[in-house]
Amino acid sequence: MVSFEESDVKIIMGDFGNHLESQDHRRRKEQGRKSSLDEDDSKRKPKRGIGCLKEIGLGLTGFGVIFTLLGVFLFFERSFVAIGNILLLSGVTLTIGLMSTLQIFMKRQNLKGSASFAVGFVLIMLGWPVLGMIWETCGLFVLFSGFWPTVAVFLRKLPIIGGIFRQSSVSSFFPRNRVKMGKRMPI
Repeated sequence: MVSFEESDVKIIMGDFGNHLESQDHRRRKEQGRKSSLDEDDSKRKPKRGIGCLKEIGLGLTGFGVIFTLLGVFLFFERSFVAIGNILLLSGVTLTIGLMSTLQIFMKRQNLKGSASFAVGFVLIMLGWPVLGMIWETCGLFVLFSGFWPTVAVFLRKLPIIGGIFRQSSVSSFFPRNRVKMGKRMPI
């Protein structure tokens, strides 16, 4: 294994390396950013792609989906569906944050969906998983009703499935004034 230190690289690169480094320093200074010539970067923390809580949240969400599906496949086994719901809800909360989760569930236009989801959650905890899943599904449809036009635009642009969703019989399910092929929807 060959390893180079910074001094070895400077010896190999010579004046060309110094020239590139000074150009980078000038460019970063013009943009208001720091370069390696400004100060020692050893005190800064390394940046990570996803935070630790988000990684845990994604894992909990995945396990929540798995446990919920397992509960459904086992003829609505109450304990699996309940554990799946708890893991799913806590995973989403850790992934997007507590405030974002509360904003989604507490918006004025989402209160009916939130209440329906909460009733379904309570019904599952009380031992009626089939009825609870029906209530939760209805609540989720109402909760994310503003997102369906965006999903419709996305599905219409897919290569194979797009042809199906461009059919007049299927496109009649989505409001015509919000879903137009040429218009880009905000996400």
